[in-house]
Amino acid sequence: MFGISFTELIIIIIFAVILINPKEYRSIFQFVSKCHKSLKSIYQDCMHELEELKSESNIKELTNKIENDIKEAEEEIEQIVGDDGKLYDSYDISNLLDKDHEQKNK
Repeated sequence: MFGISFTELIIIIIFAVILINPKEYRSIFQFVSKCHKSLKSIYQDCMHELEELKSESNIKELTNKIENDIKEAEEEIEQIVGDDGKLYDSYDISNLLDKDHEQKNK
């Protein structure tokens, strides 16, 4: 939690209990509670907005499409012999181009 270990947090709490006047405990707890609620609300609002942005921008669909295209390309890798006699990967991308062309025509 923010780079503070549990033992450091306990030490901070112990010093706070020693240094703070017992009459002020209630107001401090109320203040901390209000801060916690407002930060939680802000966090939830931000997460909700991010989810809306994801759904509006179709990131998930695009990511899935790219992953599927990569898998298809990897399945179609063939090896050819180069001029120097070494083996090189050869890719047949005609299927990908056909799919892309079909989607543009829709």
